[in-house]
Amino acid sequence: MYDSMSRIMWTILLLGYTYVDAASLRCYNGSLDNPLIVPLDFPRPLIDKSCINTSRVTKFFISGFNRNVTGEESVAVLSAYIKRGDVNVLYLDWAEEAKIGGLGTILGYIKAASNTQEVGFRFAAALLNLRDGGLEFTKVHLVGHSLGAQIAGITGNTLRDQGYILQRATCLDPARPLYSGLISFKNGVGPECAKQVDVVHTDPGGYGLAERVGTADFWPNYEGGKTVQPGCSTGEFALLSQDGLCSHILAWKFFVETINECNCFPAASSPDYATWTKTNGTTNSTIYMGEYVSPEARGNYYLVTNDRPLYGKGDEGTNPNNRIRN
Repeated sequence: MYDSMSRIMWTILLLGYTYVDAASLRCYNGSLDNPLIVPLDFPRPLIDKSCINTSRVTKFFISGFNRNVTGEESVAVLSAYIKRGDVNVLYLDWAEEAKIGGLGTILGYIKAASNTQEVGFRFAAALLNLRDGGLEFTKVHLVGHSLGAQIAGITGNTLRDQGYILQRATCLDPARPLYSGLISFKNGVGPECAKQVDVVHTDPGGYGLAERVGTADFWPNYEGGKTVQPGCSTGEFALLSQDGLCSHILAWKFFVETINECNCFPAASSPDYATWTKTNGTTNSTIYMGEYVSPEARGNYYLVTNDRPLYGKGDEGTNPNNRIRN
């Protein structure tokens, strides 16, 4: 009965909707200028033209709803990896599939959320094509924010179902609307979408998922429910307003800081939020959140941050008593 109701709902919501086949991959060689751009369905030139060095780890960044390669998060993540100089840096460009268009915010989001499924399937096929050209899945790291995180999950799940597994997926506040609840897509971020799935929850129960979905889930500044990050305003805000998105956005800001600036987000292992607060962060296991998270990390990890850059508090961040109040 549930499946029938779901099909009816999606049929009504997406009536008259046609999928736009426009996604591409952008590969960067030393700067953001003049990337090599190939259609998602024909990715082999990335290897044939040596934009991907198969001896290196390959990083793919995927942005979210109504975002594109010029967005602040895309520029920040791509620039940070390019600055490192020792990894392949690519962007999955699904801007046409992700945009609001003329449908309005709500229907535009429904369209984009639906598109994540097809984009994820096609991205998985593209990765298999690149694998045939020499790309090693043990050296692939997907980094996605919001709906981009769900695409990372769909891609990994699709490959797993075909007998392949990616090394790592970093899911930055995976989108909650239409990915949680009774009527929702079930193919998204999960602990089996890659060998290592590290998830950063900055707006749980808001724009981001409130459930544990990774092999390691990090809960910065968590307060046991809907969380407003330090430095963000409290209150009711218009849909997709900057104030309303503030906590959601901070997931990628925290992550970017860990790529080159500092590895200063130690997090305390704890079975749950209540135990973390009760023990004042005392733990037998501290793991760093972000780019250099240990591949052995498993379970829930809690920490507090500063309310402005640099966000990492260092060792003080494992103690909930050091939380900054808005």
